[in-house]
Amino acid sequence: MSPRPLHLVDSHDNLAAPKPDALAFESNAPAARTSARASRRAIRVDSSWIVLPTIAILSAIGTFTLVRSRVVTPRVVAASLATLTVETRPAAADVFIDGQLVGATPLTLSVQPGMHTLILRHGDAERAVAFTAAVGQQLAQYLDLKNVEPAVQTARLSIATEPPGAQVSVDGRPRGVSPVVVTNLSAAEHGVTVTSKSGSVERRITLEPGATKELVFSLPRSTAALGGWVSVASPFQVELFEQGERVGASGTTKVMLPAGRHDLVLRNATVGYESRHSVDVAAGTVATIAVVPPKAPLSINAVPWADITIDGTSVGQTPIGNVMITVGPHEITFRHPQLGERTQAIVVTAAAVNRAAVDFTR
Repeated sequence: MSPRPLHLVDSHDNLAAPKPDALAFESNAPAARTSARASRRAIRVDSSWIVLPTIAILSAIGTFTLVRSRVVTPRVVAASLATLTVETRPAAADVFIDGQLVGATPLTLSVQPGMHTLILRHGDAERAVAFTAAVGQQLAQYLDLKNVEPAVQTARLSIATEPPGAQVSVDGRPRGVSPVVVTNLSAAEHGVTVTSKSGSVERRITLEPGATKELVFSLPRSTAALGGWVSVASPFQVELFEQGERVGASGTTKVMLPAGRHDLVLRNATVGYESRHSVDVAAGTVATIAVVPPKAPLSINAVPWADITIDGTSVGQTPIGNVMITVGPHEITFRHPQLGERTQAIVVTAAAVNRAAVDFTR
């Protein structure tokens, strides 16, 4: 067998010769890149049809939610409050809720649920009302702010005469025939007059609120001018008794008694005073009895000390022991050069220990 001929290939030729596949790839690369860009653009275009509507929908939902929250929330808040209507007589009263001025009447306002204090003020008149508000509740308050006139304190007066049957008048107004009880009298001083065939008697008396006082008049039984009067001068009030019967009191104009000699007892239980007096009453005249009050000891002290005056008369410097002073009401003044002045009213009695004291350190 003859040998096969060898074919020599130049290396340069071999490197320079393009490979068919490589040439095809190189030739197709620009087209491939162009196709990829086109595909991406197509994807972006296609996705924009999804994204843009989605964004628009979400934006619409957000706007609706915001608007609804601004519209619905106040309605919810308003529904959770209570409504209060306030009216007064007269109108234009200042309205305070929990101490805060909120307007003037007539007024309608919303309040938070819970407990509140309503104060209405018009001039010097003021009213306060506590109230509790519930959710959604409708409340109304109407108050009369006119100044209330203070209730008049009245008293009663029982008037009797011996003998009975005398005409009775109080402050000049006829009140009937004795014995009689006069009601609805003011708590003040009044003039009482009883009139019979033998004459008339007048007394003055001071009535206390809610109390009933009694007045007894002894009148002459004869129609002749056989009666007279007794007048008592005393630094404190005394009652007149004859044979255990009360016939009058001092502080009045006069006490009418039959003409003749009378043994009278003058008494004041508060100061422990009692004395007996015999008096001759002449027809048509006035007999006078002057009360000379007895004296009783009084002790006075002050802390740290004080100069003392009694009824305007100086009696010395504390301590003062057993100074003698007439029974009855007195006014004591305590003076200290650095601590000032104090006044004390006392009633000195004959039946008790009398003391007066002031502590300037309190």
